[in-house]
Amino acid sequence: MSPMERVKKPFLPPGRWWRAVICGLVCGSSLWWGAEIGCAQVEELFHKNDPHGMWRGPGGYFAGYKIVILVLVFTIWVALTDYANREALRLEEYLKTKAPVWSPIYLVSMFLGMAIVLALPWFWAGLPLMMLLAFTPPLIFLITRNSQVDPELRRSITASGRVSQPIKIVEVESTPVEFQPKVAGKNPAEIIFLARRQPTYFGFAAMCDDMMRRRGDNLVVSCSREKAVVQLQIDGQWHTVAEMESAAGQGLIGVAQLLIGAGPEPSPRPLTGQFGIKKEKDKAVIRLTVTPSKTEYRAVLRIEAPTDKVMTLVELGIQESQLQIARRCMTGDGFFVVAATPTQGSTTLWKSCLNSADRWTRDWYAIVPNSDTETHMENIQRLTHADGDVGRAIQLIAEANLKQAGAFVVPQLFDPKFVSELIRCSREDHQKIFTRVAAKSAAEGLLRAYAAAGDRKAMAEQLRGVIYQRLVRRLCTTCRERQKVPLEMIKKLQGDPRTQDYLYVPKTIPQELPKKYMPCPACNDLGYVGRTGVFEVLEVNDTIRQVLLTQPKVEAVAEAARKTGALTLMQSGYPLLLQGVTSVDELKRVCGT
Repeated sequence: MSPMERVKKPFLPPGRWWRAVICGLVCGSSLWWGAEIGCAQVEELFHKNDPHGMWRGPGGYFAGYKIVILVLVFTIWVALTDYANREALRLEEYLKTKAPVWSPIYLVSMFLGMAIVLALPWFWAGLPLMMLLAFTPPLIFLITRNSQVDPELRRSITASGRVSQPIKIVEVESTPVEFQPKVAGKNPAEIIFLARRQPTYFGFAAMCDDMMRRRGDNLVVSCSREKAVVQLQIDGQWHTVAEMESAAGQGLIGVAQLLIGAGPEPSPRPLTGQFGIKKEKDKAVIRLTVTPSKTEYRAVLRIEAPTDKVMTLVELGIQESQLQIARRCMTGDGFFVVAATPTQGSTTLWKSCLNSADRWTRDWYAIVPNSDTETHMENIQRLTHADGDVGRAIQLIAEANLKQAGAFVVPQLFDPKFVSELIRCSREDHQKIFTRVAAKSAAEGLLRAYAAAGDRKAMAEQLRGVIYQRLVRRLCTTCRERQKVPLEMIKKLQGDPRTQDYLYVPKTIPQELPKKYMPCPACNDLGYVGRTGVFEVLEVNDTIRQVLLTQPKVEAVAEAARKTGALTLMQSGYPLLLQGVTSVDELKRVCGT
């Protein structure tokens, strides 16, 4: 959901606050045994006993039991503020106040409290003031948290800020959606007035409401001469929502056209535009694309996320062994290839790989065409050129090298001359090259990058690795069911048959539904909620290079990768089956048998 999400660390690392306790004990011991100056905690002021004691004294004014009390109070404060700070980070998305605001408040309040208790000559008067100052801010935060975040939501949010399990949906009266037109030179109120005059307006509003409620990605209305069909894409799968008369479907599209500033009548030309939609606290932008043809009039409504959170490879679901290989391929010089298709999270994988790369020890430059909208990352400077302008792209590389570029990010290998210059940078200047290709497997992605070069032998020498992703749907944890399987299957999945003899499957829905049957509140009986990735990661070695040079075919490269121990897509999905993240049928559907 942002261009670049910085890594957030709590004020004191979780589970490590005991280090502060040790520091407190060391400081307390130092005060106890070595304090020679300062304000003494004695029954009467020391300078009354010693005329020179205003500036110096014999020492030993701190009572041991008072130091123990201060250390104990400090330890409790550290534990409380550490917990409060981790809660602020964990629930930041749901709180009105950002997490970084609280940490300096905690510190300043404790320092003031310490100053007071040490400055006052009456310890038992300073201690309550210190505790009041130190403990008030974290307690205020916890009270604020309890008032702003629902208790059920607090329990279901994990440390990464993600919902750990579906929240029980309470049936309440539906709140109508609110449309927010964004048409230059037109009054939004007038647009809404015209849209509401259409007889299909409330049907269109209900359709958009259903799209948001079901977490839909795309909604398509296809109108032919015979009928209109409405389909909704959820987690990459298409579901038919309704069928109606063609005129009714055209009426729905007409309302959408009004919201982007066009007329409600069918257009002979393609239309595109966007409008905002709001329901309670949820906001989104819907992009409309209307495509007329001889046989049908088709409208696609796509929900675009208001922000763009960059996920890590771990959050995408990569295995630890594959992650280590990917990180190894991302370092040093040479080409690292990111391969996927648009429907399988290509943009997300591209940004996640850039986010995981070491962009802080050397200068990174992105050589991108003007049309690129996806290669945005902190600490990567964008240098743009006209689409297809090879000369300008090569010139930008030369300009970046004058600034001692350490790596180049190239989303398109669009010309052999351009690729040859990148190969030279990798081979002679030892620079890292990140690129992406559209492919249906890691082997195909490697071959596409290899084929983009004029000097393919030189390209084979500089290729370091490729990462490929497909997305599988996650089983709904609210309604999934256990199913016993043969122990041989558990062994094949590399599980332990002594501890597990089952896998999870979607909920079984009876053919004849009983009276008052209620579908699953989390997935509406689809059986799945959300998606996660399965990966292929290939590290290019001499064996694979030889295959590229002698037998550049997808099957040959894939076979060579398997012989070197690389996991196939299906094998990388085995842990997801054992953990109940997805089902066997879903994994087969996405990855093949």
